[in-house]
Amino acid sequence: MPDNSAADLELPKRQPKKPFVRPPREDREALLAAESPYYCWRYLLLTEFFTGLRRGELLGLHWADIDLTGGRLRVRHALVNGIKKVGEDAPVYMAEPKTATSKRDLFIPAALCQELSRYKAMQAAKRLQAEHWEQPDLVFTGENGKYINPAKFSSDFCNIRRKLGIKTTFHMLRHDMASRMKASGQFDFKDIHEQLGHSTIQITMDIYTHIDEEGKAAVSHWLDGDAKNIVSLGQEKTKRKIR
Repeated sequence: MPDNSAADLELPKRQPKKPFVRPPREDREALLAAESPYYCWRYLLLTEFFTGLRRGELLGLHWADIDLTGGRLRVRHALVNGIKKVGEDAPVYMAEPKTATSKRDLFIPAALCQELSRYKAMQAAKRLQAEHWEQPDLVFTGENGKYINPAKFSSDFCNIRRKLGIKTTFHMLRHDMASRMKASGQFDFKDIHEQLGHSTIQITMDIYTHIDEEGKAAVSHWLDGDAKNIVSLGQEKTKRKIR
């Protein structure tokens, strides 16, 4: 049998992922108050803060997907860019969500429902003033009801955060949802997996290992304090016996 020339080759080591740093509260406040080319900017960001949707899922939301009375949101579509050709803008089309598990039903808080109700009324007023409204079913649109190009939105978001002098990216807002859920102490990785719509729970655990490490560190600190109390109790009993 001929020798395998690749047998002695060493595969490159997988680089460890950098730990995720949660966006400061000040960054979220700055983003909400920032000037942007989108009339729906504030409401789009608020929805992201409370759902952790992917960019395409957020931009692909239909009003029929949101129950403002019952506080439910369904993820059934994603607005995505196609392959860009030379000299042309990348086409935009409505597609299925990224994976089968990306189709999901989420609860949304009453405060967000109230904000979206106000926004829906504002959008309805803009529709009445416009000669033509291109996408009457979409929740978040540009002027005249045109869909928001995902690639352009990312570019605009990047420009806005640079002007604000902050490092928080849009995708970090999705990660932040997971961190807030785990930090509450009420949810496990299965809950986070279902909220974010990852294809497998292992992906969730791989991405958010830092959250688990934070939990282990908290347990370690708690054990240190508890151990001191227990050890001191044992020492007191020993002293009493010696006397």
